[in-house]
Amino acid sequence: APHAGVDLSRIISLVMAFVYVAFLVFQLRTHASLFSGEEEGEEHVADELLSVGTSGTLLFATTCAVAYCSEFLVDSIEGVSETYGLPKSFIGLILLPIVGNAA
Repeated sequence: APHAGVDLSRIISLVMAFVYVAFLVFQLRTHASLFSGEEEGEEHVADELLSVGTSGTLLFATTCAVAYCSEFLVDSIEGVSETYGLPKSFIGLILLPIVGNAA
């Protein structure tokens, strides 16, 4: 059964590659207008919503909050691995990125 993990890994990588190519076709060919910038002839007035100092402070505070929460998430990997019988590598390579992107 050592090959089962390799086969599953190859299948998942093929599915991910297909989804990526499908997204590129969607973004660049079929729905390019949804992802383009401003239309020609359309003027954009830049409104400054936040100052540079406020933006930097918010970025720093958010980074600290994410680092703090990540510590709890990483510390819980071992318990989840033992409770549900999932390998730590699966949790780290598959589940954590999904949870991270969903949040």
